[in-house]
Amino acid sequence: GSYYHLVPKAVFDAVDLMNKRGPTSTLVCCWLAPLGPKTWSHLARLQDKYDNLTNEGNTRITSLDAIVSGRRLIAWGHTRGYCDFWVSYGLMRAKDVHRIAVIQSDYVGPILETYKEILSRYNVLRTPFTT
Repeated sequence: GSYYHLVPKAVFDAVDLMNKRGPTSTLVCCWLAPLGPKTWSHLARLQDKYDNLTNEGNTRITSLDAIVSGRRLIAWGHTRGYCDFWVSYGLMRAKDVHRIAVIQSDYVGPILETYKEILSRYNVLRTPFTT
């Protein structure tokens, strides 16, 4: 699904005393991409060897138990989307995952078919193509 996140300035201030960034809103689209056991095994080995598998954040192969216990946190307001996903598959313990209360995260509907549709429906100020 698609989620609208509003992260207040206070969240950034808490981790950066010199923060100049104001509140930030993002549209986040989450979808399911099932992996077979062989692909999952390859990813786990790559994670062990290189630690980070993305250039946009920090990847972590972990368990729902580690997330629920607070040993692993989920970035921004993404918690809502992940929890909705897990609960939809019967993992009711996902409701116990820690959420940062001041971050607003609202489900806004299913993922749109094209980027053009996203741009026409939402007021997008910055895109991957703007500097």
